[in-house]
Amino acid sequence: MIRRLLITGCPRSGNTVMLYAMAGGFDAVPLPGEAVPRVPPFGLSRVVGKMPSAVEHIEPMLHHDPELFVVLMLRDPRDVLASRNFYDETRPWLRSDARWVQAAEVILALSHHPRVQVVRYEELVTDPDTVQQRLASALQWDVVTPWSIGPSGWPTPTTANEKAMWGVRPFDTKSVGQWRTTTDAAPLSDAARDLANRLGYEVGRKT
Repeated sequence: MIRRLLITGCPRSGNTVMLYAMAGGFDAVPLPGEAVPRVPPFGLSRVVGKMPSAVEHIEPMLHHDPELFVVLMLRDPRDVLASRNFYDETRPWLRSDARWVQAAEVILALSHHPRVQVVRYEELVTDPDTVQQRLASALQWDVVTPWSIGPSGWPTPTTANEKAMWGVRPFDTKSVGQWRTTTDAAPLSDAARDLANRLGYEVGRKT
């Protein structure tokens, strides 16, 4: 049985909300901060951690740790670059798409790995229960609380994680396509455009 789950991907792609959704929806213990889940202590059956900075190391981690399961978060790079800095709302969180490109390359390489599930942010906020059921099947975990009913049963997040999620709230689609009304986001590189198109985001080519 899978007992340890790591969530990773490019920042501003839903890593934090997925951490608490997994904990509340499947009765797992979320690790504070950024951490790779280790063997659960006595009495704990499931531990979930998030660590966006680990995305480049996921392939060797899976190779050396046969009991680790990974959820790779994916989001439209235009919305990633438009996402605001929760410490300073006057500017975006990321100044370039380099980290998105890095994560996208990993996702393309590992999307068919038996211990990896790719979750698109857009699907998560649009149809959370379908995503939850897919993960339940892959992990062989029983659903405790359907995600569609909101975060009422989720664990209380740390202050930093609550900021990262812009508060604890039900899934909604308001942040999908926000790049259309953002004027100060960094432009997409040719590499990001190519990867985004390969991943189905249809961002077009640079003109």
